[in-house]
Amino acid sequence: MLSIEQERFGVTNEGTKVDRFLLRNGPTELGVITLGAIVQSLSVPDRDGGVADIVLGYDSLDGYLQDSAHGPPAGGRRLFVAPSPARPAVSLRAAAAEVSSRVGR
Repeated sequence: MLSIEQERFGVTNEGTKVDRFLLRNGPTELGVITLGAIVQSLSVPDRDGGVADIVLGYDSLDGYLQDSAHGPPAGGRRLFVAPSPARPAVSLRAAAAEVSSRVGR
């Protein structure tokens, strides 16, 4: 069953409140923060029944504010996914999606 939660993620140095929306559907969970609609987390089940966060995101707002690679926010158009031997690298672009199963092998 789909559920949506909103929680405070932090406050910028300028005083702007940043929230995180958590969308859950079974074991899958997507976390999006309101600082440019950044995908902060994406937890999905793996083939062994475990659940793993596959997005290289920060646990706090400070990480996004201090990391120049995340600014200015891309408005949710880029999603960086951590590659692993069990999960091929995935690159999502605004106009096309590309999946390679041979990365790192």
